[in-house]
Amino acid sequence: MKMKRLALLVTLNILSLPVLATEFSAGFLKNSDHSSVDLSAFSRDGYVAPGDYLLDIYL
Repeated sequence: MKMKRLALLVTLNILSLPVLATEFSAGFLKNSDHSSVDLSAFSRDGYVAPGDYLLDIYL
């Protein structure tokens, strides 16, 4: 019984396809002054939001 359940879970995991959203409705995102939020910067490939980031580099 455990093997059948495991086989089913593995099969479902392999067959499930990731869903990638190409559009995002920003209608529910509002600023404090009720204006819309501009998300156009995030539509570019490789965009990183400005800010300070901490990272570790191992050589």
